[in-house]
Amino acid sequence: MKLGQRNAALAMLGLLSALVFIAPSVSNVFAWNACTLTLSPSTQSTTIPAGSTATLTYLLTYSDSSSYKATFNLAASVTPGSPSGTWTIVSVTPPNPVPSSPSDSISQTITVKVTAPSTPGSTTTLTLKAVDNYDSGSVCSTNTKLTAGAFPPPPTVPQFPLGFAVLMALAIPVMFVVKGKYAAQATR
Repeated sequence: MKLGQRNAALAMLGLLSALVFIAPSVSNVFAWNACTLTLSPSTQSTTIPAGSTATLTYLLTYSDSSSYKATFNLAASVTPGSPSGTWTIVSVTPPNPVPSSPSDSISQTITVKVTAPSTPGSTTTLTLKAVDNYDSGSVCSTNTKLTAGAFPPPPTVPQFPLGFAVLMALAIPVMFVVKGKYAAQATR
């Protein structure tokens, strides 16, 4: 390798190493840190008893390393029930904007109350959307499929797990007594 080519190669390697070391500090200036919305905890039941109201909890997270601070407006919507039924959003808390004052680091719990139709098996898609108030192009959203479950038994109906066994334990001796009484009359 000639001396000129060697010097050019070393200069190029020096420039590349400078870029490698400078790039992490420069990239923060140009990085766009988007928000995220997740069902939290993710193990929440998305089956809601038919005709009842349930609360789903989400976590809105946002961080930005620049001096840019943000607040978000929340909106929730549901698709028409399939095969039938009307799903209703009762409330989304906390109220807009979230958080109440601008911040460059947000970790906010969001609750959505939803009422299921009285049609068991009805399904819908709940969409929760957070829109940045300072940059409407910055949007994060999540979709959750919800299902209306079967009707639970009314709370006033007693549940007797041993009911049939107790009924038979009482009925069999009564049957022997009644049978014996009528058997004696039939033989006369």
